[in-house]
Amino acid sequence: MTRLILRLMVALLAFGFGVALERFFISPKPAEVPKVPSAERCDPSRIEVRTIFVPPPPAPPPPPHVIFDYDPAKFDPYGAYRIAGKRPKDFAEFSYLMISPFVGDGELLGDVAIHTETETTEGSKPATFALVTQRRVVVVSRQSSNDGFEYRFDGEFLYKNLSAFTNNENKPVLRGTLTKTKNGQKVAEAVVSLWLEELHGC
Repeated sequence: MTRLILRLMVALLAFGFGVALERFFISPKPAEVPKVPSAERCDPSRIEVRTIFVPPPPAPPPPPHVIFDYDPAKFDPYGAYRIAGKRPKDFAEFSYLMISPFVGDGELLGDVAIHTETETTEGSKPATFALVTQRRVVVVSRQSSNDGFEYRFDGEFLYKNLSAFTNNENKPVLRGTLTKTKNGQKVAEAVVSLWLEELHGC
């Protein structure tokens, strides 16, 4: 009986000694996580700052510079000026030149624009510069953001009393040079005659 108790105690000691050796030599020790002082964690100098470049928005187009210089009591150029006869091939999209003056605050004000049309689109290209006198018309349209085209017209009125020839396609009242440019390069030019169409309600 004493021998059995001794053997049992030896077995328990051997088992415990083996477990201790395994934990000490074989089992990996958990990696120690370095403690960062709270002062360093909150140090602003350790925060990485990245600068992101945001491009500025595109500049708005300059306001149109439109000059009406005539006596409205003696001359009225209001209306749509269309090409008389067949349009030149390079200006098939040209619809009309619109001159829309009015008297406000004792002076002549208004808009000038070139209108174009195709099978799928129709648009207005307001003038960035326009001069309308009793004798002459000079127009430079804004460049289109869609197709890059810009139109220019430099012409002279053929009559002083335009109302006598309104809505007569066979009687041009304005004649001049029509130019089309794309991205600043001239792509077409033609001498055209324009008749006057009165647009009601515009």
